[in-house]
Amino acid sequence: MPNPSRRGLLAGIAAASVSTVPTIVSAATNADAALIANCEETIRLHGQVNALCQRARLLREQNPTPPPPEALFRRNSDGSLFWGFVGLMREEDGRYWYGDWSSIRRLQTERFTNNMVTFKGDEAIQYEVRDDAAHDRSDEIVAAFDQWEADIEAAAVACGAAALEAEADRLSDAQREKSAAIRSAAATTIAGLTAKARYVLATTGPVDTWHADGVPTAMEGLMRDLLAIGEAA
Repeated sequence: MPNPSRRGLLAGIAAASVSTVPTIVSAATNADAALIANCEETIRLHGQVNALCQRARLLREQNPTPPPPEALFRRNSDGSLFWGFVGLMREEDGRYWYGDWSSIRRLQTERFTNNMVTFKGDEAIQYEVRDDAAHDRSDEIVAAFDQWEADIEAAAVACGAAALEAEADRLSDAQREKSAAIRSAAATTIAGLTAKARYVLATTGPVDTWHADGVPTAMEGLMRDLLAIGEAA
């Protein structure tokens, strides 16, 4: 999707399944009570963000986004104007269209010129001339892409996905703040170490992403060892 920050959120968070890690048992008298509570809350927020993103993704899938406007499709008259500059994506019918967000943003400031040569006696003098055709086509592409972004956002608002994503953004910000506090807090008890281990396992995605050729990584092994010690204590 053209909205890169939201697209990044969906791709990075919604792909993970909702955490099923058991709730941490905290003790108010424990020296790490604040850390344990923070871990519990962060795991809860992580699950809520995942659920919201999954619901938003389903709504987007059930309500397809508007197709690219005709102005974004490459024309024969474009020649080699934008080859190697604007990302080209292939449509199902084999037509190319300009759809790379970052490259299209660069078009807004690109200076298109043609190199010209004139002679003064035997001396060749090179100079540049503004390529009006390239600038006009570039402006058309940028305007069409901006309108397409607005149409996609309007569709997301209409189907309810935008509201879910906004709430996921809000909760994700809260989760990041709490995660920073957890990383900076030193655990001083087995219960605190166990809480941190549960937090790591709950917020780092599916366990199988920690494996290489079916072998648990050292980090995963460490987290599970900590959990086992905490549960046995």
